[in-house]
Amino acid sequence: MAKSNSSTEFHLVWISILMSLLVGCTSPSAPTPYPTEMTATQEAALTLPYHEDFSDETSGWRVANKAYYRLAYQDGGYLMMIKGPNLLYTFRLRSADLEDMIIETNAVVIAGNPESGFGLICRFKEHGTLYLFQIRGTGRYRSGKYVNDRYLEITPWESSEAILQDGSINHLRAECVGESLSFYVNDTLLVQVQDIIIHNGGFGFVVEGADREDVTVLFDDFFASQP
Repeated sequence: MAKSNSSTEFHLVWISILMSLLVGCTSPSAPTPYPTEMTATQEAALTLPYHEDFSDETSGWRVANKAYYRLAYQDGGYLMMIKGPNLLYTFRLRSADLEDMIIETNAVVIAGNPESGFGLICRFKEHGTLYLFQIRGTGRYRSGKYVNDRYLEITPWESSEAILQDGSINHLRAECVGESLSFYVNDTLLVQVQDIIIHNGGFGFVVEGADREDVTVLFDDFFASQP
């Protein structure tokens, strides 16, 4: 991958097929992502604070309709649809060297299996390195990281009454500040750990399908700021 300058924004979509014949992975909790495509547009470098309400379909988030996933502006939000037991990431990388960041959004499963995971990503770097924070529509949450395409669990799937179920909108917030990683759902702190592996990178969303069902998640009112 060529090194970008400050006037270039990269939109990356990563997708993993959780089938052992394709990627040699048998556990849906530890898929191996691989890059599918990348586009670049010439825009000003990203500055924080940053807010996106997805009302402008030309604001720069990736739109795609592929065999295993769909990305689109829809119903005043940003839609991510993934087919089958796959994992999909999408990123905004106009500034790929962010260190400390607070990111938050509203998110809801609008179609598909409520066991599907969805959430936020911080400090994404190329070669499949990132932190992720996910919830399920059944009231569960987890945190983890990928380091060079290898998944490493930080906290396992656990239950919390703070997570709204039955198709309700949840407010997610991740704080990646120094060595501290925190994850809030509806203003309730669920994860607070220390980790020093990934120091900087970009931010974005993640959706993970369950079983062989498609899942569609709608994100809205995304904020990114520095502490």
